[in-house]
Amino acid sequence: MKTGQLGAALQVKWGRFLGTVPGCSQSVAFTAALALFTTSACGQSSEGEAPKGVRSSYAIVTSLPLFWGEGDFGAALGPVDQRAPIIQKLSEHGDVRPIDAIEARALTGVSVLILAQPRLLAPQELVIIDTWVRRGGRVIAFADPLLNWPSGLAMGDKRRAPPVTLLDPLFTHWGLALEGGSDGKSATRMMGDEQVNTVGAGRWVAKSKHCVVEGDGLVARCVIGLGKATLVADADVLDGRMSTLNLDVVLKLIGRQVSL
Repeated sequence: MKTGQLGAALQVKWGRFLGTVPGCSQSVAFTAALALFTTSACGQSSEGEAPKGVRSSYAIVTSLPLFWGEGDFGAALGPVDQRAPIIQKLSEHGDVRPIDAIEARALTGVSVLILAQPRLLAPQELVIIDTWVRRGGRVIAFADPLLNWPSGLAMGDKRRAPPVTLLDPLFTHWGLALEGGSDGKSATRMMGDEQVNTVGAGRWVAKSKHCVVEGDGLVARCVIGLGKATLVADADVLDGRMSTLNLDVVLKLIGRQVSL
């Protein structure tokens, strides 16, 4: 996809949102994003590769309650570990930290960037991710077309994870389309050569020769410039309450991304 097409995709996703922000010009936002993409994405250097013997570093962008649960701020500071089981397990294999605002400096030294059903990202943030990957970064995205993650928060609460993935412009730019998930049914799917339990999971469709869809479509792999992307059409697999076996398979998937 050319730069102009990326801008068009971002404009579709962000047009209405920016229009609701007082004093925010859509043209200004997209001009800045496209200028950043044009000046930085073409220059490529190796990123996302930790030297041998150095502990892996994982940066996670998510709206799921993986680090602090859905309790109040006081609970997050209490003695009980609020982290989800997947974060606790991943921490045994490397340094894990959440990222709220995506900036180029925040990705310095990161071995793997994990996008787990994140909030709506600004055009500039999508560009930073794309540029980082093209320079050699490695990313894993858990994108759910119909999230079933249990939540005590009311629908419409800003703290609640979006019910559908909001990363479509990025996937389109990389040559992928996400389909399915509308039935919301439970199903056993294949992640690599192992089975996982899913609910409302989608299916990837490759639109580019740079992407390969595996097995039944739950997982896709793309070569993006000098970098690599692994994409999973479900985010509920990160919920340890659904299946602890899922977490072991997910950890293997993340581990393979580090070793690629």
